[in-house]
Amino acid sequence: MKIGDKIRKIREIKGLEQKEMAEKLNILPQVYSNLERNKTKMDEDRLEQIAKILGISVETIREFDTNKLFINSTPIFGNTRDVAKKIINNSKNSKMIDSLLQSKDELIKKQQEEISFLRIQIKDLIHKLPKNE
Repeated sequence: MKIGDKIRKIREIKGLEQKEMAEKLNILPQVYSNLERNKTKMDEDRLEQIAKILGISVETIREFDTNKLFINSTPIFGNTRDVAKKIINNSKNSKMIDSLLQSKDELIKKQQEEISFLRIQIKDLIHKLPKNE
């Protein structure tokens, strides 16, 4: 996922509009839109300004991954219930909700597969332990 895509997702989760971001950055909405669509190169200063507006670090933006949204409740987006309320209250986010739910389901499936694999590994290790007589 490119940096503009990450910024867009974080902005949407935080319930901010592109127009608001553009105003806070003192740029035209079209210029801001081009940043999110990765059509304009993002310099470090601009990235820092965006991070400040979003209330997160530049590193958090760089490491953002929708697959990690459901792993723990990091302070990136605050209380997960509050985030859910913001997303649900904004009907424009239905596609994002579907995408997040799909990501969550995929993550759960991967974790279940990993658990099954680890159980097999544990059984194999137990069988290889020397028996006490």
